[in-house]
Amino acid sequence: MTRATCSALQVPRLEHLPADVAGTRAPTALQLIAASGVHLDPWQAHLVARLFDVDSAGRSAASEAGWLVSRQNGKGEGLMAWELAHLLAFPRPDGKPKLIMHSAHETKTADEAFERIKQVFMRSRHLMARLAPNGIRVANGQQTITMRNGNRLRFVARSKSSGRGFTADKLILDEAQECSAAAY
Repeated sequence: MTRATCSALQVPRLEHLPADVAGTRAPTALQLIAASGVHLDPWQAHLVARLFDVDSAGRSAASEAGWLVSRQNGKGEGLMAWELAHLLAFPRPDGKPKLIMHSAHETKTADEAFERIKQVFMRSRHLMARLAPNGIRVANGQQTITMRNGNRLRFVARSKSSGRGFTADKLILDEAQECSAAAY
């Protein structure tokens, strides 16, 4: 099956960027993503690239980011690409392992996001070699990818107590329109 050529606008109609963008780590991130076998459409690559912009101090230029994308249009692939790049590169300044939390409003949505990235790992010997022993945990409610460098990506369904006790370095609120104040 061949991919269709997309002729629609490939950049957001509305975009607000932080004032202090001094550089970007996007080329490294997008190379890692492509080398992992993940294909991004141009609009997805553009949005993911903006997430790797840095300020004059070398930190993430935006402490928060949001995408408004219609259902079933590729938002999940973009989120997965961002998560993958953070698992493989961009360590914390103190060198400690990074915890990335991917939360969704329903268990089935979190499960699907986990399954998507798990399949990327399963198709790549290179990625499998970078996993910790037993690095893909599939237990119900404990879906986690753990790398040899200690970085972890954990998937949870949002509730008032599902993430209690965790301090995440990166937090993804998938389908954030369904995020109550109690769950946040």
